[in-house]
Amino acid sequence: MTFEEFLTQSTEKIAGLVREAGPLVCVFPINGTRRWFLLEYPPNTWENGDFLSAYLQASIRRQVELFHLFFDHGVDTLMMPLFGPDLLERGEGYLRLASDAMRQLVVNTLFLNC
Repeated sequence: MTFEEFLTQSTEKIAGLVREAGPLVCVFPINGTRRWFLLEYPPNTWENGDFLSAYLQASIRRQVELFHLFFDHGVDTLMMPLFGPDLLERGEGYLRLASDAMRQLVVNTLFLNC
């Protein structure tokens, strides 16, 4: 199949092609989400000027959209490292913020219902 032909295939057809090779695990590290957020959502769009709440809601929503994209296209398992040793260098305040954000990710109804 040519690339052009591939691009015309339905999501279900692509998922079937991916699954023909057997279970697929994809590692998808996320980085740069704060920069993405600031580019896509300028401060005048944040409710009450609250960066953290606006950032968490937007990033959780986008991550759930990405999860659906991967799974709809035949990926069986998605590994998404969220925390690495480099983040320890950012200090105690950042660690508290990051741990709260990770907790919010996994208890958010968007995440639980995906």
